[in-house]
Amino acid sequence: MIEDAGISGHNLQRALSGRGMTRHDVLIERRVIGRILGKGGFAKVFAASKQDTEGGMNSTISGIDAVLKVQKPANDWEWMVCREVQDRVRPDIRAAFMSAPRNYSFDNGGIFVTYHQKLGTLLDIVNITKKCGVQKSCIEPMAVYFTIEMLGMVEALHGADILHADIKADNFLLQYIPVPNLAATSAEEMFSGQAPSLQLIDRSEEHTSELQSP
Repeated sequence: MIEDAGISGHNLQRALSGRGMTRHDVLIERRVIGRILGKGGFAKVFAASKQDTEGGMNSTISGIDAVLKVQKPANDWEWMVCREVQDRVRPDIRAAFMSAPRNYSFDNGGIFVTYHQKLGTLLDIVNITKKCGVQKSCIEPMAVYFTIEMLGMVEALHGADILHADIKADNFLLQYIPVPNLAATSAEEMFSGQAPSLQLIDRSEEHTSELQSP
């Protein structure tokens, strides 16, 4: 429930005004919050799944595995930057950046909805690799692959005049396990036709370069 996530229903109707939503829409979402996936100083992240709402206002997130990021206080800036990134980067690389189709702001906090990537973070992969004693010959191609992909993602952000101030392994989610073309002779050849395997998250430290002081 929203209350279980630490957000009260106080003044809820005002918070939803202008979105074409009613309190009933949020009550439907109250039933889908699952286990907690992680928490930090200002936010908790919950797994959730959205039930079918027969094509109503919530149809953009119906039936998906979702993540609810509950923040106290609310952080509308992070949601706005998510939307800006999706608008500014090339269509072929949009999947490399977290999207958030819903954002709810309340007097005492906020919740935004994003998609659940079940394979964990790049940091999880590093720790599993160390724990399982994976051979160096297997690690190096993947390390090079992920490094090139991450550099390409940062380059795309900078090209869109957006800066991410918190690049680290646990802010990259693994969307699928890539199969590098070991016969490739260039990065262009290796990544040709490949969807992004990583996804950069946590927009709370991101900002647009036009707002950055010289």
